Amino acid sequence: MSRRNSDPGLRRRLRSRQYHVNCIRIGFSDTPQAHQAYEAIGIRDEALTALLAETAQRVPLRHERTQPWGIASAAVFLASEAARDVTGVILSVDGGLEVATL
Repeated sequence: MSRRNSDPGLRRRLRSRQYHVNCIRIGFSDTPQAHQAYEAIGIRDEALTALLAETAQRVPLRHERTQPWGIASAAVFLASEAARDVTGVILSVDGGLEVATL
């Protein structure tokens, strides 16, 4: 989790209203929208399959792309009572991709 890139002004303005300001950072995701984005720039068929496999290998944890349920689980957590004290964070759901470059 990281505070960089989160908006301190927004956090300050909403703190008095007791809103939580959080963000989910998604790594290489395996969603229909991701596939459509690749296809929109001309990456299709075998090239798409190869690109998906290559990007999955770059993910340190399990060498697979982030699945939609993992993203949804993070959102459910941030919206739940369990996260009532969580605010101002960027929750990385990326299989360790962000920290792999450290």
